Amino acid sequence: MKWKILLSIILSVVILGLIFFEVISKPSSEDRAVFVVNRGDNILKVSSGLKADGYIQSKILFILSSFKEERFKKIKAGRYELTPGASNEEVLEVLMKSGNISAEFTVTPGYSIKEVGRALERAGVCKAKEFMEIANDEERWRLLQDSYDFLKDIPLGSNLEGYLFPDTYVIDKGVDPIKVIEMMFDNFKNKVSDIDMGKKGKNMHEIVIMASMVEKEVASLEDKRMVAGLLWKRLDSGYPLEVDSTLLYYLASEHPDVNDKNVDSAYNTYRYRGLPKGPISNPSLETIETTINFQESDYWFYLSSSDGRTIFSKTYGDHLINKAKYLDK
Repeated sequence: MKWKILLSIILSVVILGLIFFEVISKPSSEDRAVFVVNRGDNILKVSSGLKADGYIQSKILFILSSFKEERFKKIKAGRYELTPGASNEEVLEVLMKSGNISAEFTVTPGYSIKEVGRALERAGVCKAKEFMEIANDEERWRLLQDSYDFLKDIPLGSNLEGYLFPDTYVIDKGVDPIKVIEMMFDNFKNKVSDIDMGKKGKNMHEIVIMASMVEKEVASLEDKRMVAGLLWKRLDSGYPLEVDSTLLYYLASEHPDVNDKNVDSAYNTYRYRGLPKGPISNPSLETIETTINFQESDYWFYLSSSDGRTIFSKTYGDHLINKAKYLDK
């Protein structure tokens, strides 16, 4: 009889010791915005994850709490927003509800891949670094090529710049970044892939490259049509495109010098003739359409004045006069 009492005391001490050790031990990772319960996860795996992420203090106490009314059987797979420091009861109440947490994010026309990644991270969808890794991992996104014909026009050695279609999206938080890319691809396919390539007879990738420059250069619809026509004319005649925004895309400095026109880059449209290596932004549908349905003119040069106007010139001499008048002050 005495040995049973002794054994009970020893077990109680061990359990209390384990609980004490769990409570004082630090979580193995930083608190996360989203906690994921996968289909088939049992209470042991769920409690281990909660403990590791710092949402509970003790796996043992959490498991014991889950036995009440067999709540461990009612935990649902999904993504959950949890608050560190909540009680076991509060955590269980959340985990027994539907766990699909939606987030809204916006890709603004002219955003680069980096800016898209930052928008996703701000919205809590995924980490910018994780998104960037996949967007730049050609081996990974090429697996989607059979589902999206426009990817076949993208030359080898490229990333997804230009194809992350600007729009406002709603998607689950914590989702795999490849799902975000597929959602943007679906949008691009639905809105862009079937449009008439128009006057130029260019493939989709060439159109997107040109549209990405026009998006960064001017704002108004009329100016976009005019600049697109001017740049296509330069391209066809073999004249350098000389687009400042291609320099800004390449230069990594926070304050790049657009006057550094000798930088050796495949994006330097001052140094190298033809289109840059790839798109420099993700253009809107409007800009893509105006790039196709451009306005022909006698202009060969343009600049953006300090008050936002686009000033066009027919000759280089007129362009220099306009630079002195509107810029060199």
